[in-house]
Amino acid sequence: MHLTRLEFRGQATQLPTGPNKPIHYVVNTHHHFDHCGGHRTLRAQCATSVTHQGNREYYENVLFNPAQTLQPDRFSTFYPYFSGGRRPLPFETVNQKFVLSDGVRIVDLYPVQGLNHVAGMLLVYFPKEKILVNADLYTPPAPGAPLPASNANMRSLQQNIQRLKLDVAQHVPIHGQPGPGDQFAQIVGR
Repeated sequence: MHLTRLEFRGQATQLPTGPNKPIHYVVNTHHHFDHCGGHRTLRAQCATSVTHQGNREYYENVLFNPAQTLQPDRFSTFYPYFSGGRRPLPFETVNQKFVLSDGVRIVDLYPVQGLNHVAGMLLVYFPKEKILVNADLYTPPAPGAPLPASNANMRSLQQNIQRLKLDVAQHVPIHGQPGPGDQFAQIVGR
């Protein structure tokens, strides 16, 4: 695994870990349209998709159906390579802790339990850095803005952090700016 590019809202961004390394995995937090950008392109390049076990049927039957675009994309062009038993689609599903590592950096993936937002959600945790990445559950307030009221998604996130015994120094939302873990604890503790 080389974490050198990040697919964010359908646009690739170079990460500072090094150029010209292939992407081996693309992690999907959940199946909503605004979190699936780039999967078909990366899939065409043989990247392994990693998602919650509950999303597998959606990915196989909808997102990775070769005819799901108005104009042919890279995936639909390369799909014959995967059909007819030539090569299975690279796919990993998560139903408990799942670990990705390149020998230097570790990324832990966890299914979220007790969530109303969507079934089949994953949390992404970097244990060494104590960074928790979440989608749609908590977005830190802008600097100087008042703290938001706690909501059901935030409380569910807090319960999962406690259940998994994660030491979170920083929250990184998919939508929004990062924020400190102690601020999140203050918000949900009120």
